[in-house]
Amino acid sequence: MKKFFNRRAVILLTAILAVVAFFSFKSSDSRTFQLAKNMEIFNAIVKELDMFYVDTIDPNKTLREGIDAMLMSLDPYTNYFPEEDQSELEQMIKGSYGGIGSMITYDVKRKRSVIAEPYEGMPAARWDCGRAIFC
Repeated sequence: MKKFFNRRAVILLTAILAVVAFFSFKSSDSRTFQLAKNMEIFNAIVKELDMFYVDTIDPNKTLREGIDAMLMSLDPYTNYFPEEDQSELEQMIKGSYGGIGSMITYDVKRKRSVIAEPYEGMPAARWDCGRAIFC
């Protein structure tokens, strides 16, 4: 008799776990399905624009603006930095700057490059223009 109750408890526990697992996977599958469906719609819209829009679109610019708008709808702090902008991101994170710290322009009258706007606290601001070649 005791074996019968233990077997019954094990079967009941297994059935409960199976039902819980089924419903928990079902909700995440629905979310995954919705995400995949919306990505397909987005992809179809981009293809239609590329093929049939009046003007030629720049797909990189269009998709970048779409990414930026999507992230801006979340909050103003979430940003995307593509691989080519990694140096800018590293400079912002580290707070360091690797240049001389100024805007350099070409002076037509002198026919040479000049330091137009040295940034405060940077090497160009400490430069001695009396000895410099291109000040």
